[in-house]
Amino acid sequence: MDNRNYTHILTALPCEAKPLIAHYQLKRCMAIEPFTTYGKDNVTLTVTGIGKVSMAASVAFIHQLVGGIPNSVWLNIGIAGHQSHPVGSAFIAHKITDADTGRCWYPSQPFNTPCESEEINTVSIPLVDYPETCLYDMEASAFHEIAMRFSTGELVQCLKIVSDNTANPAEKITPQHASTIVEANLQTINALLHKQQRLAETINPDQPEWYSMACEIWRFTHSEKIQLKDISRYWQVVSPDDPPELEQLPKNHSGKQILGWLKVEIATRKMNLSFR
Repeated sequence: MDNRNYTHILTALPCEAKPLIAHYQLKRCMAIEPFTTYGKDNVTLTVTGIGKVSMAASVAFIHQLVGGIPNSVWLNIGIAGHQSHPVGSAFIAHKITDADTGRCWYPSQPFNTPCESEEINTVSIPLVDYPETCLYDMEASAFHEIAMRFSTGELVQCLKIVSDNTANPAEKITPQHASTIVEANLQTINALLHKQQRLAETINPDQPEWYSMACEIWRFTHSEKIQLKDISRYWQVVSPDDPPELEQLPKNHSGKQILGWLKVEIATRKMNLSFR
């Protein structure tokens, strides 16, 4: 493996990973513990085990394993339950809620997604019913929260495949069933990974020139500088060839006002991108 453009795939269960291992021709990394990990070239696949703690630990472990390289592609693939969506249908997360803490995240997709999107509710105990019209899983919130610390938000995505619903209860899920529905969605998974990898290639790990200029002109608190850094990374994704026109802004603005202006500008560019 070289030191850039990594792709990290994480699944909770071996049966979810099985068709991915075969499709991408991944080999078991026997020397790597404590998580079962497969790899080839710049792709890793890790079987994390069920639950948020295992998922969070796996993400941090893999990030350090490859040397802490920033702006890698991260994709959590797994099965999930839903009230009525058909078994085997795939969805990319546009909102992830942790049922224990109430915290929410809103993954951004600045590209045409290869499948529809849906909200995911991450729970700690398996549910036998579906109280709300969203997907239910046990790892997405931990995956997203930790992976976001190591990469640009647009490169961190969750893809869930419906394994059970009101008509097909979770108690009847078998490992073979899980492998079959993941395998049936390999084309969608390939398309999503391709879009994420294309984005990763456009992101410069160094901060753009305008970031330094903003820090020289305006005063930002520590937390505001972190927000500014996140915005600058996002800007490189949605509008790499069109930097913000900071020269037009008053020099007596506060850091908070500059961040507000940048957020409005980047939202406008994202909207324009979605209509292309």
